[in-house]
Amino acid sequence: MKKIAFLWLGISLSLQVSAQSLMPKPQTIQLNNGKYSLISSSISVTGSTDPLILKAAKRAEKRIASLTALPAGAKKLAIQVQLKSDLKKEAYSLAVDAKGAKLSAGSVRGVMEGLETLTQLVENKSIPYVTIVDEPRFEWRGLMIDVARHFITLDVIKRNVDAMAAAKLNILHLHLTDDEGFRIESKKYPKLHELGSGGQYFTQAQMKELVAYCADRGIDVYPEFDLPGHSQSFFAGYPELASEKKEYKPGPRFKIEAGAKPMNMMAIMQMMNTAPTPTIDPTKENTYTFLAGLVSEMKSIFPFAYFHLGLDESNGVAWKNNPEIVAFMAEKKIANVHELQEYFLQRFDAVVKKEGYKSVVWEEAFNAKTPADITVQVWKPSMMGPGLSLDAIVKQGNPAIDSRGFYLDHFMPSYIHLMNKDFTQSSPWKGGEAAMWSEVVDAEVFEGRVWPRTLAIAERLWTNPATADIDEFHERLFAAEAYLEKTGLHLNDSKKAVLASFPNTESFLNLLTPIKGYKRLMGDMTIPTEQRDKTYRNLRDVLRPDSKEAFAFRLQVKDFLKNGDSKQIAGSLQSMLKAAEEAKKISSIQPLVNSFSTIAPKIIDYLGQKNPEKTSALIAEIKAARKPAASLELGIWDELEALVTGTLKDRPENIPLM
Repeated sequence: MKKIAFLWLGISLSLQVSAQSLMPKPQTIQLNNGKYSLISSSISVTGSTDPLILKAAKRAEKRIASLTALPAGAKKLAIQVQLKSDLKKEAYSLAVDAKGAKLSAGSVRGVMEGLETLTQLVENKSIPYVTIVDEPRFEWRGLMIDVARHFITLDVIKRNVDAMAAAKLNILHLHLTDDEGFRIESKKYPKLHELGSGGQYFTQAQMKELVAYCADRGIDVYPEFDLPGHSQSFFAGYPELASEKKEYKPGPRFKIEAGAKPMNMMAIMQMMNTAPTPTIDPTKENTYTFLAGLVSEMKSIFPFAYFHLGLDESNGVAWKNNPEIVAFMAEKKIANVHELQEYFLQRFDAVVKKEGYKSVVWEEAFNAKTPADITVQVWKPSMMGPGLSLDAIVKQGNPAIDSRGFYLDHFMPSYIHLMNKDFTQSSPWKGGEAAMWSEVVDAEVFEGRVWPRTLAIAERLWTNPATADIDEFHERLFAAEAYLEKTGLHLNDSKKAVLASFPNTESFLNLLTPIKGYKRLMGDMTIPTEQRDKTYRNLRDVLRPDSKEAFAFRLQVKDFLKNGDSKQIAGSLQSMLKAAEEAKKISSIQPLVNSFSTIAPKIIDYLGQKNPEKTSALIAEIKAARKPAASLELGIWDELEALVTGTLKDRPENIPLM
């Protein structure tokens, strides 16, 4: 068992991390007496010469070297591999003893996942004797990466793929096209990437390289070409495909002009429902000829069985405004734009079926006529109206995957994803996908936004816990974060770079977390387009929904409430106040700094008192101070309040999106 000492806020907090700290947590794990001492980072595999298994063993060697600094050597960790037909495809069992490791699995992919578990077990140049029997609860465990809004470079995606493998995710969904960009080379229709990408796109050779890189790690890749809406980048090169005839350039779907009347949230929602957004013309035969050529071309790049058609957030206004489309609807007895979208789905689905693909669509596409072999991806939160019922999808026979509650751009803390109330324990999901939309994320800050929270989603999809000890979960989460960073993920680089600009403030700044839900995105949409941030190097872009420092302070508060020793709490608050004094120089967060700097000294003076009059006044002051600034909020208000009330609230099960 290894002890990790976290020095946050000047706090020395020791967390016990052991073989039972794996993430995702295995279905069963037995820790035995003893450890296997590693003499080198080298591995010897017996029982299989499969090239994918041998490549996975080489990657395991590299990770062991990163974790232990041990060189390669003649004394190798012996791993005996056995493929067993009586095990499920991704099931594996792992046993480590004095002779080395025995790894049995139902498939090559199961062996890969067992090797990922083995490398997570490495601690202090040894591996504990352990017996693990494991398999995933859900077959579809994915991460959707939006490379269209902001281009995410190949090197960044590869590092995330390595992290996906560690988290036992097996599906990479690439959102390749949107209004802002068409991100893959088309040799058949070159103006798609030449005019629709701003020069930022993957060549076909690069994408084939990525698909092969993923295959080596047991991850399948499938593309999304989002239509009929979200399609402005298509029309930059091929405007004849559009429902509205005009000049197009890739860029945000909704452009707020400088000097325009200020918009509130309701006005933005109305604009989204009533503006004639760029939309493909579904009534022209050349639309389907074009799509057939594009899908056929992509088949040589993406061999996995699935192809995502999109079909989300198309309001149909551009269709209603086009007399030719209206006449087509009348001729075909298509009653409304919803039926016209269904017509488009049937035609687009036929195109991808011809190439041997199965279609995936967002939930807006689903209705009583949706073919039963189309997979439906659920995403809409309740604030956007009644969500699609899983029962309705399953009753019709369609496979369903869930992203509702797994949206990383909502900046929810990890435990919310882990205990996702929308992803019910007993429902027949095919699985789910974490979703990283990139409207307010670029390649520089991407890794710190995706991780470590995707680990929580990976655990929900692998282990699917009905309940969880949230403190124990956070201990494992932060240990797994450190593991990913040591083995190559750059999830803290951008944060370190930004905080370096504000010396002596880290103990306070790390207590700040991004505002949750759609508040950041919708807030940005109220700003004229040309005045919005073009880079993401502000505090709100790098500070985390999961704060290690806030977690450490919460454990201190729990200890204080149990044992009554106020010395450590007072010392931590003093350390925070010292950093807050330096943070007063940062104008954007002054309201947060001032609120904390006013209230914290009063709490220090109050500790241990039982004065009803002071209690009520302090609680009222804390309640009034719970306001965000610069798209950030203080992440320890509940803990500060508990020092006054004597009762620490449970973490909220639901956090509003607006």
